[in-house]
Amino acid sequence: MSRKLNSIPAEENKGPQESDKLLWRYHFYKLRFNLHHGYFFHHHLSLVLGHVYQNLEIISSCIK
Repeated sequence: MSRKLNSIPAEENKGPQESDKLLWRYHFYKLRFNLHHGYFFHHHLSLVLGHVYQNLEIISSCIK
């Protein structure tokens, strides 16, 4: 696994300032996206887990 990481060519030849700007922009948009959609995703995930838990309870009660 460490060989694969080392064999990846570094893209810092374009200029460190330019790549840093792109990296910061990427992280900024990613953070905004996560903050905006994180709550809805968490809510949806908890609903799905709740349904799965209820189904497991029903199945286990049927087995008994």
